Amino acid sequence: MERVEEETLDLRRYLDVILRWWWFVLLGPAVGILFAFLLTSRQVPQYEARATLLVQQTGESAVPTLGDIQASQRLAATYQQLITTSPLLEEVIEREDLPYSVSQLRPRVGASVVRDTQLLGVSARHTDPTMAARIANALAEAFIERMQENRLAEIARLQAAAQARGITDTRQLLETGLASLGSLSIVEPAAVPTLPVGAGRLRLSILLAVMVGGFLSVLGAFGLEYFNDRLRSSEEVERVLGVPGLGLVVQWRRSWVEPFVSVVRQYPRSTVAEMYRQVRANLQFTIGAHAPAKLFMVSSAMPREGKTTTVANLAVAMAQTGSKVILVDGDMRHSEVHKWFNLPNDLGLSNLLAYPDRSVDEALQETGVEGLRVIAAGPNPPNPAELLGTARMGTIVKELKERADLVLFDAVPMLVVADGAMLVSHTDGAILVTSAKSSRPDDMRKVIDTVRRAEVPVLGVIVNRAQTRRFGYGYGYHRYPHYYGHYYAGEGQDGSGDGLISVGGSLRWLRRRILRPLRLARRR
Repeated sequence: MERVEEETLDLRRYLDVILRWWWFVLLGPAVGILFAFLLTSRQVPQYEARATLLVQQTGESAVPTLGDIQASQRLAATYQQLITTSPLLEEVIEREDLPYSVSQLRPRVGASVVRDTQLLGVSARHTDPTMAARIANALAEAFIERMQENRLAEIARLQAAAQARGITDTRQLLETGLASLGSLSIVEPAAVPTLPVGAGRLRLSILLAVMVGGFLSVLGAFGLEYFNDRLRSSEEVERVLGVPGLGLVVQWRRSWVEPFVSVVRQYPRSTVAEMYRQVRANLQFTIGAHAPAKLFMVSSAMPREGKTTTVANLAVAMAQTGSKVILVDGDMRHSEVHKWFNLPNDLGLSNLLAYPDRSVDEALQETGVEGLRVIAAGPNPPNPAELLGTARMGTIVKELKERADLVLFDAVPMLVVADGAMLVSHTDGAILVTSAKSSRPDDMRKVIDTVRRAEVPVLGVIVNRAQTRRFGYGYGYHRYPHYYGHYYAGEGQDGSGDGLISVGGSLRWLRRRILRPLRLARRR
């Protein structure tokens, strides 16, 4: 049973790769169709005309025997090689006044024997269908005449040789030669063709191009997936980095939510808010294993990976459980935490570090979320790394722990400046954020090594901006739209505006606002 489940799981991975790279999979057949179309459109249409000849070789009996038929078939195979000889082609060129040389005409004509028959086909190709028929018929007639002339000349030579030896009665010799002459006749002259050569193969060519292009594009999609080393799920985090995956948050459009608006606070019934709550639950289990730790740093490897968005929503989610939470903006180079809660940035962490007489209570600001207070970054100092490394920072950390159940620091990206390395030594653990669209495992490994050198545990990694997938792992929210609401942005399920628009909610709105009025108008 477990083996069957594993095979099904692998099939889902393959389907997930195809769905993720759907545009690349469709690109191959599209390029194949375009290539086939361009190739056929640039070719000058060629018309082929074909005349059919019957080869009969008879013996003394008037009724053809099996030997006669076999001899005729062998003779037809010989004629197939003789029909494109230079003297015959020169005669056709002269007879039809063709503007070709022998070397130019030879690729345009040919002969073939119908298998197991006495039929010999003589064909000619030309861009002009009428000219193709003329050449085929002229070649067939010239060949018949040439073969008859050769046979009669041979009989004449035999008669002359017999008379030279004193044989005066050559009548029987003439009758025997004429009987063995057989016949070579046109049973079907070449008609003017109406369709170019390969016209019926166009669909087959397009189908073949689609199949080859589709196969190559699928193969290329799996190749891109193999070389794409970005971390896209908690399972990949644990497998590649060897640290716990705390969960993931899907990518949402900027038009769905206004900038610096907490999804957990503003749209608590949304799928995205539920994902943050799942991260919160995983983090609480992890924190419980490191008790009595209560001060943690949230950082990323590089900028623009969504660490501030993550820590702001995570702080709201933590406060909603009844815990006393303090969110500190430790990024004194590019501070944004105060924007998420519409707070001033005049007094913050930089003031507390620069002026020891300042109290932590002076910098604490209420957010409107029960249990959550914020310390902004304050004015940008010229030397943030040095300030974070002072003994004053240790005093501030101690005071923060006394005033809250949980303290979260929004730190600078670890690989950009040294501020994060100075800050992590004052914390009880690090929570890392990686973007499924841009982060690389090598960067995350460097961050993890930096944190561990400070003898601070890595609590786990949150995968941000993940892509929703139908087949995959950790993307199961779409299976329960009625339970979670499956909202994204806009009007709530009850029309109150406190939710985010869902797929199911959008369909209901479409039926209620558009389809139902159209049906009523049609009935009237």
